[in-house]
Amino acid sequence: MSSDGVWDVMDNEEAAHVIIASSCVMQDGKLKIDTRRFQWAARNLIEHAKSCGSLDNFSAIVVDLKSCGNPSSKSGTYEP
Repeated sequence: MSSDGVWDVMDNEEAAHVIIASSCVMQDGKLKIDTRRFQWAARNLIEHAKSCGSLDNFSAIVVDLKSCGNPSSKSGTYEP
């Protein structure tokens, strides 16, 4: 979720790519989502919007709906 400062300069797909790239780690040779990186991913989304030229105000929160009910996400990392 983010404010129009992000959406003025990028679409859903680009924002998703920024969040996924910021949240993924390699662990045991497999790509995994690291839920501890979501705060950094939100900051990275805002920095990306600024670098794209947005001058509006910024707010961003990363909400991971995929981990809801996923028992493997309790460890902090899980396969996408």
